[in-house]
Amino acid sequence: MIRNIPNKYTVQNLLEEINYTFKGKFDLLYLPLDFENKCNLGYAFINLISSLHIPMFYELFQNQKWQKYKSEKQCDLKYAKYQGKKELASHYEKNAALNIDVIITYK
Repeated sequence: MIRNIPNKYTVQNLLEEINYTFKGKFDLLYLPLDFENKCNLGYAFINLISSLHIPMFYELFQNQKWQKYKSEKQCDLKYAKYQGKKELASHYEKNAALNIDVIITYK
């Protein structure tokens, strides 16, 4: 789970920042959106393909300030309740407020 994401970040903003180093190393990214306020909820879920990528992801993002927009927020990483692409996708596909555009999955 990625926390403290500036609310102005779009899925594309988040993808650009993560893909810089981790392109092809994750198979799911979910950024929940508040459609009424037209912003994200400040957190996202990512599934890294291999647990071997976790230490590098943690080192690169934990406590780092976000690159886009002027924000004092620092990235905070936590293990999510649901682990793995299948479990994450299954859980969030059942969410009635889900907009399919906010889940990015790769085969």
